[in-house]
Amino acid sequence: MLYKWIILLYRYNLVTQYNMLSKEILAKKLSPFLGTEKTLVLNQDTGDIIDGIVSMHDKYRSEYDKIYKYFVGDNVDDTAYNIWCYLKDNFKYNIESEDLQVLRSPASIMNNKVGIDCKNYSLCAAGLLDAYRRKEKLDFGLDFRFASYDPFNKTPQHVFVVIKENGKEYWLDPVLDEYDLKKQPYYYKDKKINKMALIALSGIGAYNPLLGY
Repeated sequence: MLYKWIILLYRYNLVTQYNMLSKEILAKKLSPFLGTEKTLVLNQDTGDIIDGIVSMHDKYRSEYDKIYKYFVGDNVDDTAYNIWCYLKDNFKYNIESEDLQVLRSPASIMNNKVGIDCKNYSLCAAGLLDAYRRKEKLDFGLDFRFASYDPFNKTPQHVFVVIKENGKEYWLDPVLDEYDLKKQPYYYKDKKINKMALIALSGIGAYNPLLGY
């Protein structure tokens, strides 16, 4: 019991620390925000959704390399928790309409005043964790988890990040009210995030933005 309270107190102090780290500070470390974003339209399948998010992740790896150190904790779990706290406390959750869905660069996320959805929560969390893994030469798994919470529909409506280390999973989903809250989907598909980019695209084509939250 004492150990549990020590951990809670430690993490409370971390939350206080990361509340003091403004988006403006991080934005200044990134390449200038030019106001460009990738708008998605509704006419492709789930595979294209997954490919689009992974391509966006690969494109901006070097940008997340510039800011990941602000979130490094004592271990992988602590680092993931720091990222969850920062996203949860600094970015309003905004459900985008089906008519206008956007994938954002790191600079676009940090300069956002309206709020972000699950796609961009996941892009930011995965970008920071991937940079941490590569730059610190760590060995843990990192996946985008595309999930359906509808028992009658396998098509993903949601995406979050899963960290896999020593047989354990840590779920990073700022849409939820707790870190590592394992709200079990009825169906899911994991897309492994490789340590080295397999593809780098200047943009993505149109696809079906079924990940509406």
